[in-house]
Amino acid sequence: MSQKLSPFGHWLSKSTAGQLVSFFVITPIGAFIPLPGVILIFIWKRLIKLPFSELGLSKPSSWIKVFLIGIPTGIFLKLFFKSVVMTLLGAEPTNTNFQFLEDNLTAALSLSLFVIVSAGFGEEVLFRGFVYTRLQKWLGESMKANLMIVTLGSVIFGHPHIYQGVHGAIHATLVGMIIGIIYYVNKRNLWLLIVLHASFDLISIYLIYHGLEEAVASFFF
Repeated sequence: MSQKLSPFGHWLSKSTAGQLVSFFVITPIGAFIPLPGVILIFIWKRLIKLPFSELGLSKPSSWIKVFLIGIPTGIFLKLFFKSVVMTLLGAEPTNTNFQFLEDNLTAALSLSLFVIVSAGFGEEVLFRGFVYTRLQKWLGESMKANLMIVTLGSVIFGHPHIYQGVHGAIHATLVGMIIGIIYYVNKRNLWLLIVLHASFDLISIYLIYHGLEEAVASFFF
């Protein structure tokens, strides 16, 4: 970093205590309320003069590719987990926390906008852009270290979803592992995952709104 850091920025960036304080303040806040977490990340980023590329927010080589891959992958993952994975794990076919969305266009559209910003963008910046890269800084970049990071990051990602029950937390953890692996394979570029995550959540809302959850959950079994 060529820019001179303030004393506080230097402490956050260079000292072990500052790095740990940053991680253990930002992560739990962002895990439960992503947008304030993202704001804290951007403040932290500015204080330590971190480029956006270090958060995975560098410009992709092709925006068309991001959307052409991200959207169908997100939809496929949701349908696969709903119809196969969660059914085999014995999950309920419907998500009782969000049944208010059925035939409620205003609520469905409002939540759709919210998940694009909060989940698609916010959670990916937090859990992959921030948590993943901070753990990688401490644990290293070997294959073994990245496997540990993906696993630990997925557990951190899944824990806040416990409000959806044990199966909801398991579901989020498993999806988080897949997204973490894609992040690693995709050379730590977040935009594909942001589109994928938003598509995953939007198809979830679509299924609930149209009352299709049970039909999808029982499609194979």
